[in-house]
Amino acid sequence: MAIFKPNKDGTRTSQKCLYIAYYARVPKPTSPGRYHAALVVLPESGSYIRKSTFGRLLSAILPISSSSTQSKEESIKFHVINVPVSDSSGKGRVAWDFRVEKDDTAANGTKLRMRLVALMLVGSVTIEGVEETLTKVDIPKYTDLRPEWKCTNFLYEALTLLESSGMIPALPSIPLSQFWDMGVHFADKWRTEESVQMLSSGGAVPCCDREGKEIVGPLGPAV
Repeated sequence: MAIFKPNKDGTRTSQKCLYIAYYARVPKPTSPGRYHAALVVLPESGSYIRKSTFGRLLSAILPISSSSTQSKEESIKFHVINVPVSDSSGKGRVAWDFRVEKDDTAANGTKLRMRLVALMLVGSVTIEGVEETLTKVDIPKYTDLRPEWKCTNFLYEALTLLESSGMIPALPSIPLSQFWDMGVHFADKWRTEESVQMLSSGGAVPCCDREGKEIVGPLGPAV
């Protein structure tokens, strides 16, 4: 299954890639998940292409163009969070809020890196139109309208929309909840409170492929 797009001449330039991000959270009775879910667009890691087994095989088939350069890059993070609000009657409620956050990938202490435990590669992404597409996800206005709806539901619906729009490669032919869980199992290998603090402080972020196998990811140590 192709997760990167070749150029017309058969080479490959560095591309924007979509990753599932796993953020450490404290489980609650009404929300037992150990991770907050987000989608993050990041530059394809040059070290990932050079060092991973898959990358070496892929590069042998589709060599990286010599015009590719590494420079300061920006991440784009898409997710939903809970926000306390007052409704039209003045009653206090909790709303779902869709957020788009941009950060310097190399900077320390950003929203991108805080409590980020691990990433899972989805594949290359056509960035134009992604934000507009994700606004079409059916997000409940208030959490009490659909108590079973969580940030992972946003993730599943967002991935399905991006796939059907042709913006990302075809997703694995398994339930998206199982796809998410593969990344959870990978993140659990790295998660301790000490590691979360280390990663939040700018450590290199562990990354896995679609099968939960470790690869060299796009977020090295912050500067």
